[in-house]
Amino acid sequence: MKRSGIALLLLLAAPAAAGTIVVDPDGGGDVRTLQAGVDAAAPGDTVLALPGYYCENLRLGPRVHLSSRDGAAATILDAEGGRGLDCVGCPEGTVVEGFTIRGGGGQFAGGMMLYGNSHVEIRDNVFSGNVVEHSGAGITVQYFSSAHIHDNLFVGNRAPEAAAIVVVVSSRARIANNVFRENESTLRSACVGVNRGWIVVEGNVFVDNRSFTGGAVHACRPATHAEILGNTFVGNRTSHGARGATCIRAYLDAEVVVAKNIFAYNDTGPAVIAETPSFRLEGNVFWENEEDLVGDWLRFWTDGNRIEDPRLCDPRDPAAGLAADSPCLIAGAGPRPGCPQPRGGPGVR
Repeated sequence: MKRSGIALLLLLAAPAAAGTIVVDPDGGGDVRTLQAGVDAAAPGDTVLALPGYYCENLRLGPRVHLSSRDGAAATILDAEGGRGLDCVGCPEGTVVEGFTIRGGGGQFAGGMMLYGNSHVEIRDNVFSGNVVEHSGAGITVQYFSSAHIHDNLFVGNRAPEAAAIVVVVSSRARIANNVFRENESTLRSACVGVNRGWIVVEGNVFVDNRSFTGGAVHACRPATHAEILGNTFVGNRTSHGARGATCIRAYLDAEVVVAKNIFAYNDTGPAVIAETPSFRLEGNVFWENEEDLVGDWLRFWTDGNRIEDPRLCDPRDPAAGLAADSPCLIAGAGPRPGCPQPRGGPGVR
């Protein structure tokens, strides 16, 4: 009898197995809306969306895995001028994957906001056509939050600052293997901006983005650290001429490392503007840009930077990779230091 009682206590103390809540707008699942699925979820549950068109402004709270069964092309979250998703205090282990998140608006974060010590993985989504009045039309990460943002497509988002992603106020993000295409800012940073935060931007493709002064990636102010590693920048533009970067701008005492990137065919302004004392430019390849670098050439143009044709398979689609005879490759060995193999997000690999 005593042993049975102990077994019962152990059973009651064991954590419940994670469950799956199926969302079907046609009524064939457990609930009809994403918000109803999130509200019904316990920490660790999966909220699984079936294909469909969801017009919602979601608020995530518990540690859930918000996913779609058939991927971003078949699962649309339309914010209809509001915000697609709010994560306030979302704990580590929260995941959002497999949606097209579009139509977001307002002042900040049309697609998704991470706020108040949230820690979220964001993968295999499409952020499209989000337009805001200030910054972070795709994703905003702020107030001691962190994000791993990888294998997404950001296309056609618009904002005065940081049209795709902004990281601010003691927050951190790893931004890897995404594609940024045709995003536009009217002030700073067509794609990624960081201010008093920490970012690693690695293995992404930036193509045909437009900015006024800040380029595709923008880092400024003290307490800002940015590592921009192994990305491919092609065909990006600025509307501010020689005073506006097409790819990267760093200033106001930000700490920035720019290493092993390809900068090719970026026009109407310099590829890189370096106006901060803590700046490293190492092992990058530049080719056919309007101008390669504005900054201290004697100090920055060192450590293997070179002007050389990277031989992209298709300059119109840098995600297609490098030609077999590219000087950036060693046969059978993949990328060599100083020249990455371009990678892409969903739908463009």
